[in-house]
Amino acid sequence: MGITVEPWEQSRESAAQVYKWVTNLRAQLERYPGLVVEDKKYSVTIHHGAFRDNRVRQAIAAAVDALPNVRALAGRQAVNLLPRGGPHKGVALQRARIALACKAAIYIGDDDTDEDAFTSDDSDHLLAIRIGHSRTSSAHYYLKAQADIDALLWQLLTVRARRPSTVEPLRSAL
Repeated sequence: MGITVEPWEQSRESAAQVYKWVTNLRAQLERYPGLVVEDKKYSVTIHHGAFRDNRVRQAIAAAVDALPNVRALAGRQAVNLLPRGGPHKGVALQRARIALACKAAIYIGDDDTDEDAFTSDDSDHLLAIRIGHSRTSSAHYYLKAQADIDALLWQLLTVRARRPSTVEPLRSAL
């Protein structure tokens, strides 16, 4: 049995709303080559890359402002759109923890779309780490760069290897 962190049935309304947004955004923004409107079923990402042209940014802002019930989050070279009150990364993280029967989790993220996950539980149950320092982030820790994730994971494995196991190994009933 696989574990799904996609939103549950009550999110059909969110998916329908997002579909309408995608159609609208593509129609309004198609004249800007290189701009991509990505349909993620329950959210939308407008990838604007390194557009420095204020007209492009203004067109994106105007198109987003015209959408009903939208929550916009700035990302790296992108704008992420979610239905207000709809599922987000924090919901997905907590669903994964429940499905995997985990008491605690480590969540590492690099932009504003990860803030929902950073605030989805208290620090006793969630180690929230942001890539790149941000004074406004809810993550209690940060790493300077993506490359630092490997070093962190190796450190955690090293510490774990030194601790005696408190879990009894499974024994066959035979």
